[in-house]
Amino acid sequence: MSSPDTSVDLSSNAAISTSQKLIRSSKQPKGLKSRPRRSKLTVSKSTRSGILFPVSRVLRFLRASKLMRVHRISVSAAVYLAAALEYMTSELLDLAGNVAKAANRKLLTPRFIMIAAKSDSEISKACSSQDSRAYTLSLHLDATPSNFSI
Repeated sequence: MSSPDTSVDLSSNAAISTSQKLIRSSKQPKGLKSRPRRSKLTVSKSTRSGILFPVSRVLRFLRASKLMRVHRISVSAAVYLAAALEYMTSELLDLAGNVAKAANRKLLTPRFIMIAAKSDSEISKACSSQDSRAYTLSLHLDATPSNFSI
């Protein structure tokens, strides 16, 4: 009596097992218990640190730089440098926007950025090695906003 039951179970398992083997092989290895999988959203280093500049790109440029003799560079160094670059860029664009507004212009040009960089003492120190002759012929820093000639 017990043998017909086992033969029925074996035949039903044989019919189902081929389709289940295909499904099981694509999902997970046999013998492992299934766990509920959570889909994690990838969050960039810039989003985690709360800045707009790309931290991963800054880190890649730091590692590829031939100026540094350090072989290991931490992610926090790239975050710090990206935050400093973002701050300097925002300050420079804010000053350049004020210069453009004083000249009654809506479009920022390289000339406005240069005038803003030269008018601020700290930014002009940081950009002292830049050649500004490519942007303008003469620079009048003490000119009033109505005297701008563009």
